[in-house]
Amino acid sequence: MQLFGTVVCIYLSDWVTIVSTTRPSELTSSSLFLSSEEVSFGENSDSDEDILFRSDHDTNSEEDTIDSEIYEAPENANNFYIGKNITHCTNIYIETIRDKFQRSRDARFTDVTEIRAFIGLLYQIGSFRCSRKNIHQLWDNSKGNGMESCYLTMSEKRFRFLVRCLRFDDVRDRVARKQFDKLAPIRDIFTMMVDNFQKYYCVSEYVTTDEQLLAFRGKCPFRQYIPSKPSKYGKKYAIY
Repeated sequence: MQLFGTVVCIYLSDWVTIVSTTRPSELTSSSLFLSSEEVSFGENSDSDEDILFRSDHDTNSEEDTIDSEIYEAPENANNFYIGKNITHCTNIYIETIRDKFQRSRDARFTDVTEIRAFIGLLYQIGSFRCSRKNIHQLWDNSKGNGMESCYLTMSEKRFRFLVRCLRFDDVRDRVARKQFDKLAPIRDIFTMMVDNFQKYYCVSEYVTTDEQLLAFRGKCPFRQYIPSKPSKYGKKYAIY
């Protein structure tokens, strides 16, 4: 969770962007979807976001250009790691703790849309350097002190619940997997991200490879001690 909170680069999903820039009274179906009269195509369009269509007459280079434009859309970066797997694993954990709640609605299952919105909020909170603020302050809209995108996206209570329940693996067999895999809790999503980055990321001529020690003094089997670093203890990552 701390990793998401420190990310500076923002790749918010469309759903979070719509909610954070729209008043509650304006959140209607007409505000989420364009009508047929509002969609313009080809050279007559004044919009920079024309819809891309494939044609049987497209050349290979034209199809590659269309693919690159689709993959480079900022919101598509979320697809590298946000999928049904996180939702499924989170719901498995929710199922194991539902009996502890008096009302079933307080422990309702989540879906992909809500998970995308939740992680989008983590990106935004980190980008505004608010990761160390109290959650209640971020959701405080009584005097306009909170972040509008937070309390318009979901309630504070729901956000705290998702923070508690977010899982990236099946908790039912985690103990067995941890005996031979130190990354068992995040192995599936880590493998998926690496595969997607290798498949879609194109390295340009301007690229630098370096390492970073993320400060961490908690209990972790792969925590490292590097005396030359300011933090000395932490997890080492390769950065491109």
